[in-house]
Amino acid sequence: MRGDGPGPGRQAGGLTRGKAVADPWPLGRQAAVIVVDDDTVLLARLKTALEGAGCLCFAAESAEQMDATLAVRAIDAIVLDVGLPDADGFEVMHRLGESHPDIAILMLTGRGEIEDRLTGLQGGADDYITKPFDTRELLARLNAVLRRKADAPNSGNGEIPATIGGLTLDAVSRRLAGPDGVEVQLTGKEFDLLIAFARNPDKVLTRDWLQFAVNQRPWSPNDRSIDILVGRLRKKLRQAPPLQDALVSERMLGYRLSAPVTFG
Repeated sequence: MRGDGPGPGRQAGGLTRGKAVADPWPLGRQAAVIVVDDDTVLLARLKTALEGAGCLCFAAESAEQMDATLAVRAIDAIVLDVGLPDADGFEVMHRLGESHPDIAILMLTGRGEIEDRLTGLQGGADDYITKPFDTRELLARLNAVLRRKADAPNSGNGEIPATIGGLTLDAVSRRLAGPDGVEVQLTGKEFDLLIAFARNPDKVLTRDWLQFAVNQRPWSPNDRSIDILVGRLRKKLRQAPPLQDALVSERMLGYRLSAPVTFG
């Protein structure tokens, strides 16, 4: 959703001038946040502000890009715009509440009506802020929702290891090992790629989707980086017979993981 035009004391993109707060984040580690908004100016400024405040920040211009990031990254909070080019923000919020209940959600919108605020808060959002806003307020609100999440019973960002064709994939320790404990050595990008496939088993993932998931940038027809990365991962997986033919090429579409995946 496009932000309101700049007014007195405001910057373009819905931000007002303000020095970033220096309060420590409540997780005992760097907080990982996705900002989802199709206003590229606002997106860039929020990313700069969050990184300046000590967060690890990922920018997404659509729900699809957000999903691609979630497939690879462990995320603590999402700043989610209501009006996205490919989805309704409230519907995305409901979906996130079911699939990622431990992620804090702060709704971001230019709509100031009380009905919209109630829809967001009653629908599962942890907080709601309207444009234009002061950067310090957004950082303070985000800090507050993360503190509530951290203080909640059974909170945490631990992930359940997955079993892929008999091998164990641990997203926390970033290890892929066979039943005998022998580890398949993967680079960071190769591991990110495998995680993306494991969280979307038997689903065709396009090069554009994979490019954003792994490299946080759009894919172009002349870009062969994903094909090269898939080739490298295939070569590594030949060390593990159950997965030697697991990555299937879907002509003109992308790639698919054909091996069975279970969690827990």
